[in-house]
Amino acid sequence: MDRVTPSPTSPTTPGRPDEANVFRVECAGLSGWVVYLVGHPARYRFLSQDLAVRYAQNIAQKSRPSVVVVIDADRTVVRALEFPLSVGKDGQRLAAKVP
Repeated sequence: MDRVTPSPTSPTTPGRPDEANVFRVECAGLSGWVVYLVGHPARYRFLSQDLAVRYAQNIAQKSRPSVVVVIDADRTVVRALEFPLSVGKDGQRLAAKVP
């Protein structure tokens, strides 16, 4: 995993605090796959799509509510995975359960 600089076409405006975190997994051509949280400058590069998606899922599970969006080389969304906020019967937030 290598850290890379943000693309000039990537969105960099953070969302409101009550919105879900959006983690994007994008094809970077021959460079592999890039994972980042929309609105934050950090970018992480992976050689394999599977590793990139698993990394994004792991972080998304720990930072609920979150969404992982996978985008292929044609800039098409091929998968979107949701990780909703976990709430108990009493309305209290529960810790995210990671398998």
